[in-house]
Amino acid sequence: MRSLDDIAVRTKNGFWYYQVRQIEHLSDAALDRKVFGKDCGRRRYFEGIRRSWSSPKARSVVGGMTVLKVVDGWDRGNNGSGPYAEATKNFKSTFWKFVSDPTVPLDEYIEHVEKYVRSNDLVRLRRQDLRLYESFLSAYEPALQCGDTPAYRAMLHNLAMIGTLDALSVLIAIFREAMARGSLDQAIAIREAIRLGMFEMLVTGRMPPEVATCVMALVESRVLANHWVSVDEWKSSDQKAIKNRSSAERKRAFDRYRLWFIAHATTRNGYGDTPFVIRTDGILWLERNRDALVAARKFMDMAIADQIHDNIYGTGGEQVSKHLAEAARILQELSPRPTDLQACYYDPPPPLSAELDQEHDPRDTREGRLAALLAFSRPHFLRDLQSSEYADMLDRILNAAPPPANPPGQSGEMGSLTARAGVTP
Repeated sequence: MRSLDDIAVRTKNGFWYYQVRQIEHLSDAALDRKVFGKDCGRRRYFEGIRRSWSSPKARSVVGGMTVLKVVDGWDRGNNGSGPYAEATKNFKSTFWKFVSDPTVPLDEYIEHVEKYVRSNDLVRLRRQDLRLYESFLSAYEPALQCGDTPAYRAMLHNLAMIGTLDALSVLIAIFREAMARGSLDQAIAIREAIRLGMFEMLVTGRMPPEVATCVMALVESRVLANHWVSVDEWKSSDQKAIKNRSSAERKRAFDRYRLWFIAHATTRNGYGDTPFVIRTDGILWLERNRDALVAARKFMDMAIADQIHDNIYGTGGEQVSKHLAEAARILQELSPRPTDLQACYYDPPPPLSAELDQEHDPRDTREGRLAALLAFSRPHFLRDLQSSEYADMLDRILNAAPPPANPPGQSGEMGSLTARAGVTP
């Protein structure tokens, strides 16, 4: 039996594979010929990496070199720098250690940040030096302040927009620092920057959904939630895991492992995000129909994922309407949803003093802070879009509303998803 690596190791292999393929848009067979020569026959080496995200450095294959080393050498004519060397750099990025090893000590995170600061000719104050700088440079260096300041947010935003694994690893390291010293305000700001940086990296790198979802699950669970699930837990829950002997069986086992990890990455931390509410007729309706609604939600999830993939790659998205039609079929078989869904349990908090509106910076008002928060919450836009899409789909399906017309020039946006369902109640 060939053992399965941790999901972070496998995701690293998959990330490298897709990055290499996209450089010259070569097929698996073309990559094989480029590595092994035109007369290599059907080696299917890169097909094996694609199918099960196996390691490109597992064994020596050409002249005592691994495939990773051979591919890295394709940039040799460019003084060792270029897209293939960049793929090797990403393969060796510290990011993968941070999402695969729960025992990394705090000192290593601190040193990683210090290395980044030194290599970019930057300055990061030690806390004991703050009073010195405040006394003699505060008028000239207003950014040298403690806490979740505008300058701190700007630094985070600049790091996130670099959109690389190395920049993301620096954000992860300063997140660990903030959590270790209990600076939760900064940790929250860093969390949003991590999500933004992750999104920029995945979209810029044109990573396929199967890789992107694993990277997101690794960051959300192992970094932000500090919740680690391992391959051993999967093996104990999947009786077929120990029977993966042929290559096809290993591929199926890996697919089950990948999907199991995504599903279990954060489920144990599922409470605490929402307030306590009263049990309304709508909640009772959902609980009675939970199994059917879960099934419908899966089809809606697939439709959303297919639409996002279509928007990025222009693949046609033929499956979107099919998934939505299946969700509609399930929902239409349910009893009518209660219309009384807006029961109020809590009074809204009192507004801040109106004096702030006149005498202080607009960002000091409740509305100003909300606007700033919304402006900084770009990493959540997929979740928000999904929520609006679900609400729109449910209203159409359950209340027999006609599909909305798309605004001119926006036919390819996420707003077109529900219009493409092609379902009539």
